[in-house]
Amino acid sequence: MLEIVGWIGSVLVLISMCFKTNTIKSGLYLRIFNLVGTIILSIYGILLPTFSIAFLNIASSIVNIIHIINLCKIAKKKNDKQ
Repeated sequence: MLEIVGWIGSVLVLISMCFKTNTIKSGLYLRIFNLVGTIILSIYGILLPTFSIAFLNIASSIVNIIHIINLCKIAKKKNDKQ
């Protein structure tokens, strides 16, 4: 059962890497899918316990959150100009 959690997280991260990021919207989709995948993989790493996997994915989650915030700010500025 635990292995399924790891596979789900891995598939979500893989799917996110297949997105084309020509627009803010597609960039947000990539980051959100990747964030969900890395959160799942963080939980998986903690439950195993393989803390190197957990650490990598927690750090990746933080990076994704920062990028999501920045993309939202850019989208807001773009909407305010219109």
